Amino acid sequence: MPEDKFKNLRTRTSHNIDIHRARIMFCIIGNEIKVGPVGTIESHLEWLKREGLIVETEENAEEFLNKHIRGYFLPGKNGLYAYIGLGFEFNDEVINDVLRKLVQLKETLNLNDDTKICFGLDESPVNGIEYPQYCAGTLKELLNQ
Repeated sequence: MPEDKFKNLRTRTSHNIDIHRARIMFCIIGNEIKVGPVGTIESHLEWLKREGLIVETEENAEEFLNKHIRGYFLPGKNGLYAYIGLGFEFNDEVINDVLRKLVQLKETLNLNDDTKICFGLDESPVNGIEYPQYCAGTLKELLNQ
């Protein structure tokens, strides 16, 4: 049986259930920022499937996740975390796209000036996998550049 490349998006542990409930998911689709339900234990994959943005094929899901920036705001850490792909990746294009949308993200997610703007997950390793992380600065610092 082939390895499930969506395993980290489907795995439910008490730890990630708590994190999922504490965060506010978002996904950037074109010029729109879609916001997920608050207090849910759903993953982005589950939420986007339920919304009809991803159909039930792995090929479609992977293509969608590789093309659209998603992430979450974690109020308890006052941090926004953004990435693409199955490996919670980021590159210069992702960083620049998020930085261009900071005002819109601030309004949509009700962020404050001290919110940290980060890329990758808020913690690493997850399920034994080390993920890259980068914090670009606070919202105020980045908007005043």
